[in-house]
Amino acid sequence: MDVFNIKLEFNHKALRQAIEHCVVEKGKGYVCVVDGTVLRMAQEDMDYRQIVCNALTNTCDGSS
Repeated sequence: MDVFNIKLEFNHKALRQAIEHCVVEKGKGYVCVVDGTVLRMAQEDMDYRQIVCNALTNTCDGSS
């Protein structure tokens, strides 16, 4: 789901699969846990938004 130009994964199974696939493939990456503050900062600072958008996957803080 795209929220203010940030892709967020709310499906726990899909999130886990993305991480496990990266591990199996010996890939590199990072996961961002996004909350309201991160969304605001990503709108104000394009460099910060790029960091969040380049994550392997993003999930919402409190999405559980």
